[in-house]
Amino acid sequence: MRATLVTLAVLVGGGCSVVSSTGLSNGGVVKRPDAGGGTTTGGGAAPGSPCASNGVCSSGVCGLTGSGDCCATACSTADPTCAATGCDDAGACEYAAAGIGCGPSSCSDSVQSDPQCDGYGHCSAEALTYCAYKLLCDDAGAACIPKCSSSADCQKGFKCNAGLCVTPEPVGPCTENDDCTQGYCGVAGTGHCCAGPCSSLAPCGATDCDPNSGVCVYANAGVACGQASCDGGILQPGLQCDGLGACPATQAVSCAPYACVADTNACATSCSSNADCSGGYCDTPSSTCCGVPSGGSLIVDSQFGSDLTACCGSPGGACQTLGHAMQLIDKARARDVSLKLAVPDGGVWAPPGEVYPVVLGWGVELLASQNTFEDGNGGNRALFEIGAVSPNDLVGYASIVNAYIGGDQPNDPSAILVDPGSTLYLADSLVVSSLASENIAIEVSAGAGLVLGRDHSGARTGTVQVSASGSGDEGFDGIFCDSTNNMGCTISDAWQDGGNSVILTMQTHHDIDAQDFASVTLTNNPAIGYNHPVGFGTCFSDDDGLYSGEAILLHGKARMTFDDGMVQCVSGNGFELEASANGLPTLTLNGTVIQNTLIGVHVPAGSATISKSTIQYNSTGVEQDTDGTNTGSIDLSGGDAGGANIVACNAASAGSVGVSVLNTTAKMLNASNVEWDTPGPDVFMCDASLMNCSCQITMCTADAGANGMDAVYESSGTIVTTGNELVPVGCVN
Repeated sequence: MRATLVTLAVLVGGGCSVVSSTGLSNGGVVKRPDAGGGTTTGGGAAPGSPCASNGVCSSGVCGLTGSGDCCATACSTADPTCAATGCDDAGACEYAAAGIGCGPSSCSDSVQSDPQCDGYGHCSAEALTYCAYKLLCDDAGAACIPKCSSSADCQKGFKCNAGLCVTPEPVGPCTENDDCTQGYCGVAGTGHCCAGPCSSLAPCGATDCDPNSGVCVYANAGVACGQASCDGGILQPGLQCDGLGACPATQAVSCAPYACVADTNACATSCSSNADCSGGYCDTPSSTCCGVPSGGSLIVDSQFGSDLTACCGSPGGACQTLGHAMQLIDKARARDVSLKLAVPDGGVWAPPGEVYPVVLGWGVELLASQNTFEDGNGGNRALFEIGAVSPNDLVGYASIVNAYIGGDQPNDPSAILVDPGSTLYLADSLVVSSLASENIAIEVSAGAGLVLGRDHSGARTGTVQVSASGSGDEGFDGIFCDSTNNMGCTISDAWQDGGNSVILTMQTHHDIDAQDFASVTLTNNPAIGYNHPVGFGTCFSDDDGLYSGEAILLHGKARMTFDDGMVQCVSGNGFELEASANGLPTLTLNGTVIQNTLIGVHVPAGSATISKSTIQYNSTGVEQDTDGTNTGSIDLSGGDAGGANIVACNAASAGSVGVSVLNTTAKMLNASNVEWDTPGPDVFMCDASLMNCSCQITMCTADAGANGMDAVYESSGTIVTTGNELVPVGCVN
C-alpha cells in the first residue's frame, strides 16, 4: 500500500507546468507540432494527409512506421511507455500524456520517487512524494512504509504508536514501549511510561511506573518471597521483598546452642535432651541448652552457682560443682574447656553436692584460683582423678593450674590419681600427702603421664610443690609411679625461666617412688628438700621425724634422668636403686647437688652415671653396693657428659665412719676426675666394718677407720682415682 502522494512540478518543453497524477481528458495522448512549427515545404502530401509510405509525404515521414498519416517530423519512439502512437491530421506527433507512470517507484530518506512520461516521448520527469507521518522507506527501498510496526519504521526521534510515528512522552499512560521517551511502558509494554527499566521478577518485581515521575512501583517490603528451612543447627530464615524489586538472600542464623526444628523451620527455645541442642548440651533441670564449644570456658562457683538452674557456665549461670560441670562437658563432647573457679570466702572449695573424686578429662584445664581442695568426708579414691569421663572421652589429658590439693582427706589413698592412658599437666600448685592417712600426693598409674611445671598448652607455667599438709603433720609419699603389665608411668618437667619445675619436701616414705618400667626425666631445676645453709647440721634434726625416707627410689626396671637439681636435708638416702624381678634401674645425674643425706647415691643394683655434680655433707657420698644377688655400678668419671664431679666434705656423726666414695663390691668403681676435700685423695681398703682399714697410697691424711675418709673399698674391690683435683673450697663444719 502506498502512502498519499504530494504532486510536484515537472518540466515540459523547457517550461514548468503541473501535471495531474490522473493524466489528460483526451485519453492520455498529447499532440506535439513538428520541428518546423507545423508547416511543410516542397512537394508531396501535406502533413496530416493519409499515406502508405514515407515517400508520399512532403516531410518524408509517414506515420511511425511508413503508414498512417504524414507527420510533420519524425516522432520519438525511444521509451515504450511514453513513445508516439502516430500523427494527427495536422501532422503533429501524438505522445503519451505527461504524468503517466513509466517506471518502478523508489524511496530514499523518506522521499518516494515515481518516474513519469514527459509528454515528448521520454520517461524522464519524476513526481517526488514525502512519506507521511514521519515514516521511513520500506526495506526494499521502493516505497514509503504505509504503517509503522515499531520505532524502527519511524524517523529518528519518533516512536511508533498504533501504526503512526509520534513524538514519545517521558511519563504518563502508554500502550507500548515506543510511547515512552526511555522506551519502557510499564513492566510489560502497557501502563505508564518508566524512567528506566524495572525488575519484574515475581513476587517482588514492579507492577507499573508512577504516572507523574516514572519511578518503578514495586511490591511492598516484607512480602514473603522464600520459605524458611533448617540445615542441621542452622536456620535459613524466610525471605522477604526489599521494596526495591529484589528478594535478597538473608544471613543464615545459627540456632546454637539450640537445634533448628525442621517441622517448624525455627530455632528451638527449650530442650528435653541433647537432641534439642546444637553444639552444646541440655541442662535438663532448667530445660536450657548450653553451648560449650571446644576451647571455651565454664565458670564454676561453689557459693553462688547452681546445678539445678541453667548451668551454662556464664557469670549469670555458673555451675556449683566441678562434677556437674564435667558432666555437661561430657554431654557436649567439648575438649580443651577452661574451668574457671570463683574463689569463695576462705579459699576452701566445699560446695554442697561435690562428689569425689572429681574426674577431669576431655582436655579440661582447671584454673583453681588458689582454691584449697579437701575431702572432709574421706574414704574416696582420690580428690582428683585424671582420666576418661565417659567412653566418649578419648582426649587423654587434663591440666590443673594454681591449686592447693589435699590435706584433710582421711583414708583417701591419693590426692591426685592419674589413670592409665591419661596425662596430667600440673603447674603453679601445691599437692600434699599425709603421714596420718599414709596417702600419696600424686599417684601416676602404669601407662599414665605427669608433666610438672606447665599446662597442656604451655601458656601457663609455675613451680609444683609436693609437701605435707602442715599443722605438725608430715607427708607420706610425694609422687608414686606405678607399674603393671610391663608398663610404668612417664614423668617429665618444664622450663621455669630459672625457677624450679618441682619442689618435694617433708615426705617420710619417698619423695619420688618410681616403680618398674617408669621413665622419669626431670631436667629443669627439680628440688627435693628445703634449701638450707651449706654445711654440717644445717637441716632440721632427725628427732623432728622429717624427711626420714629415701628422697628418690628407683625400683626395678626404672629409668631416671635428673639434671640441674638439688637433693638435700633428707635423713634417708638421696637416691636409692634397687632391683626387681623385671630388671635393674638406671640413673643419670648431671649438674646436681646432693647434700645433707644419709647416702647421697646408694646403688646396690643397677647403674648410676654422674657428671658435673656436687655430693657433699652426707654421711656417705656415694656407695656402690650389692643386694646379695645383683651388684651395682657407679661411674663418677664424668660419663659421656665429660664433667668433673665434686665429692667432698662427707662425714658421719660422731663415733661413726664417714666416707665420700664407698665401694663394698668386687666391681671396680671409676672415681676418676673427681675433686676431693683432701689432695691425693686418701684411699683406703677396709673390712666390712670399715674400722680396720689400710691406706692405699703413700700417705693418707685421715686416720684409717676415721670419720671423713675420701675413697674406701673393701678388700675385693677397687676404686680408680686418677686425674683428681682438690676442691677449691673447704668444708664448713
